[in-house]
Amino acid sequence: MKPTNNNGSIIIRFSKFGYKYSLTDLGRYDDNWAMATARNICAGIETDMKLGRFAAKDNDELFTAYHPLASLSSHHEANSNNQDCLIMVSQKLESKALRDRNLYQTKNFLERYGKPIKSKDDAVKFWNWLQGESKGNNRTINRHLTSLKPICPYFADIPKLKEPAIKADKPFTKLEIKAISDVFSTKYQDYLPFVHFLFATGVRPNEATALKWENVDFEAKTITISEAISLNNVGAKVSKETKTGVIRTIPMSSKVFELLNKVLTGMGYSFYDELVFATPNGKVIDIRNFRARVWVKALNEAKVPYRDLYNIRHTFCSHFLNQTPDFIKLASITHGTKSGVQTLIKHYAHLVSDISMPDMF
Repeated sequence: MKPTNNNGSIIIRFSKFGYKYSLTDLGRYDDNWAMATARNICAGIETDMKLGRFAAKDNDELFTAYHPLASLSSHHEANSNNQDCLIMVSQKLESKALRDRNLYQTKNFLERYGKPIKSKDDAVKFWNWLQGESKGNNRTINRHLTSLKPICPYFADIPKLKEPAIKADKPFTKLEIKAISDVFSTKYQDYLPFVHFLFATGVRPNEATALKWENVDFEAKTITISEAISLNNVGAKVSKETKTGVIRTIPMSSKVFELLNKVLTGMGYSFYDELVFATPNGKVIDIRNFRARVWVKALNEAKVPYRDLYNIRHTFCSHFLNQTPDFIKLASITHGTKSGVQTLIKHYAHLVSDISMPDMF
């Protein structure tokens, strides 16, 4: 007995007592974690058969006895009066306090599914359907599950799928950064200070686009990161809190101090409620447009392999730790939270090399 491929999904088939059994809704065939689970199920069934404990009379009893989601399903649940999950989601989206943009995409999947979800059993069926629609992308499936759990109680006990490790792009080298800077200096001068600022501070791009002069303290040589630019459900740019919800103050290096002084002088005025970095027309920089119309072209002209604009933050962290292997200082700059230290250690600990043991006593 072994799991087999059923149009991309896992299925377990076998015969016993003159009955042909089949167990489905086990995940994608190319999902290693799902396959390992299915093999364990096969082993459990075979063991019970050898010991005379196998007693399932049909596929429903097989599901109840061996399927990992059996404990989440209630085949006899009276759900006719329960509220449909799609209605719950629609009502939540009408709330002005909602900030989960991913929920709009989740709603689209619920509408495409086209069946009511009024019980845990219905939720499990939708969850399995979603795996097929998402082509086994566990990260996408988990994102929808995260949005649904606090809204629809039917999804509360469904476990997240195991996600593959994210392979980070290589940070930009110093030579690549110079090549990029040279291209911006000659062809995209209006955005040169913006790009230099990202490389020199490691702030998130949408934090830099929200930065105002009132947040720049030239006397103390500090910058306060308190906002970020985001898109609401209709695609309009709005200010919001930072990703971590924490206001952090970071020091200026001498080059950043000089850069911002030059930008302010070039503007010819000092209205401190104005944006530090803006388009040539004085509008908020749209990161998506900047990426498509400027960033991609600049990297191509600099003959630098493409990396996303967010990779600049990754580059800053990498070069900072190579020069100053202090995770606490870096976390105070990039995250402003204690949890940021753990995040940085998880992703960058391998960069800290040449460790020596000091003579302390």
